[in-house]
Amino acid sequence: MLDSESDGVCDQNEVTGCQDSTACNYEVAATDAGYCNYPEANFDCDGTCLNDTDAGGICDEFEVAGKIAERNDHILTISAITGQGLDELVNRVSTHLTRDIIEDEIHLPYAEGRARAWLFDQGVVERETQAEHGSLFHLRWNAKQKAQFEKSFGITHSVE
Repeated sequence: MLDSESDGVCDQNEVTGCQDSTACNYEVAATDAGYCNYPEANFDCDGTCLNDTDAGGICDEFEVAGKIAERNDHILTISAITGQGLDELVNRVSTHLTRDIIEDEIHLPYAEGRARAWLFDQGVVERETQAEHGSLFHLRWNAKQKAQFEKSFGITHSVE
């Protein structure tokens, strides 16, 4: 029998695995060191919180933030592990980004190519309909974009 490592274990009986008993993938029979997988801080290998004094399923470190968030509508708690709170964050961001949106229509003569390019560059064009003397643009923009457009191109007429 061959024991190339001189560790008292025949080569054909060697078992590679994690030899650290604190690791999640500890292998009792391992004779050769392998990769060890450790739990995230404050959790066990099953993902259960180790510091949950009220047994509510939320780690005490995160629960304090949760209690603060309960008292303040401007604070959200989000779990990087479970994703809890992400839907609410997406809803709030969407609401914030669209709350000051103005739906508008303008007619641009074909000669106003720079103005047309600016509208597309700003991402405000919902739809463009071409007509005989120019294009009708259906826009979604905010007041700042509208004012900047009017100042830059001198075009203030909206289609009524």
